[in-house]
Order: sequence, then structure tokens, then C-alpha cells
Amino acid sequence: MRYIMVTNWDCHWDMLPNGKTRYSIGMLKGKMKECKYLDGTKTIFIKRSKTNKKIEKSWIGTTSCFEVGEYKNQKAIYFKVNLEKEIDCPEAYRSYPEGWYLVEELAADEDLFSPPFLSKLKTTNDWEEFERLTLCLFIILGIHDLYRFHPRNQKGKADGFFVFRNTVIFYDCTLEKNFEESKKVQMENFCGQLRNDHIEYQKKKFTIRNTHKRVWIVTNGLQRLIREVDEIKIKEVPVQALINLYRKRISQTLDSEAFERELLVI
Repeated sequence: MRYIMVTNWDCHWDMLPNGKTRYSIGMLKGKMKECKYLDGTKTIFIKRSKTNKKIEKSWIGTTSCFEVGEYKNQKAIYFKVNLEKEIDCPEAYRSYPEGWYLVEELAADEDLFSPPFLSKLKTTNDWEEFERLTLCLFIILGIHDLYRFHPRNQKGKADGFFVFRNTVIFYDCTLEKNFEESKKVQMENFCGQLRNDHIEYQKKKFTIRNTHKRVWIVTNGLQRLIREVDEIKIKEVPVQALINLYRKRISQTLDSEAFERELLVI
């Protein structure tokens, strides 16, 4: 097992006085609420920015010398931080908010099953590269009925769409932070196309009557529902949510029906 410790506090994790800090009980997440504190547990320490929540640095090391005490009239766990080296934050933990987590030891598998392009997808500022790498992520997810509109004929259209079982999703990639206004007409256009009984693509015709219909705006931002139009859900879908689904698909048994459910709840 390992601990994942995430903060946005000053001086964490490499400038702690005497290498000591604490977490209030409210910061313990999931299995950590029931776990004993074990000296020498391998730990990944993640420092986020207070202003934009982006990851600033991360380290690997161990934690030790656990003591139960109080902090501001709340129960707290005090411990010592032992940093070994600075590392790139593993993709599996990049979406973790502030807190203390317990996870299974999967370091070897994380490296083995993490295509290098996933890190680039999270950091690129090139919109064409972002679009191309998102397409690669869809493919490794196992979405094979995927159709991309030609860039020269793409203005006002989605980047592409895909069909999986009884679900059809129009997707559009953007690195814009405030895209709702600039893509307002575009999103309305996507919904207009999805209201039809079929989609035409080149010489193919896809019947989409009585299907689940979604519009995804794929970003490096937050996962949220933007709005719903005639049962068509328009969502902001961060690539991290898709990466998490990729990891879930390779670590668990998901048949096509279960995978479709996962797509619908993103």
C-alpha cells in the first residue's frame, strides 16, 4: 500500500520545519478513515497551487512518527515527512484534491500501462496537438466507431463524434478557459444535429433515434454539466476523467454495457 498526501499549504513538502506537519481528521479520505498509521509507509507528496489548484511539485518518500493530537480544537495526526526525491506526479493521482489517501501499491503497473502521450496531453498548449492526442486517448479506451470531421470543413462543427452501443457523443476539444460564450452557437448546433433521427457522415448514415445523446467539450479543466437541452446533456469533460476511465478499464473487468454506463456518467 502507499499513502497519497495532497496539500496547497505553504512550505509543503520540501520546506517543513524539522520535517514535521499534521493533518486534521477531516482531511483523511476513503480508506484512511479506518486505517492504522504505519511508520515507513511509502508516500507520494503532492503540492498544489492555492490560486489555480495546478500541481506545482511532487515527491516520493515515507512518513513516520505518527502522533494523535489536536490542532485548532480538532483532532489531528502529527507525523514526520521523509522525502527521497522529486518526481513527476503519476497520472493516476493528478486529479486527487487536498487530503490524505490510502491506495494499493500499483507503481509498476502505472508505469507499464501509462502511454507517454498522456503526460503531454495534460500539459500541451498547442490546440492541434491537444485534439490529436485526445483522439489517441479515445482509441486506447476502446472507442472504435469514431469519426473525425475534416479540419478544413470543421468550422461550426464538432471535432468528431462516436457511437458506442446505444450512445452517441459529439465531442469538441478546446484549451480555452472561458469557452461557454465563444462556443455557445457551436454547442447549440451540436444539439440541433443530435435532435435529428440520423447523422450523415461522408457516405454513411447513422440512425440515432432513441439513443443516449451527449455533447462533450473536452478540456484540461473541471468535470461538470454545462446544461441540458431536450435530454441532450452538454458536459465539460476533462481529459483526466478519460484517463481515469482508461485506468479503470485496464484494471477491472468492464463489459461493453458497463463501459457504456461509465461513458454516460462522466
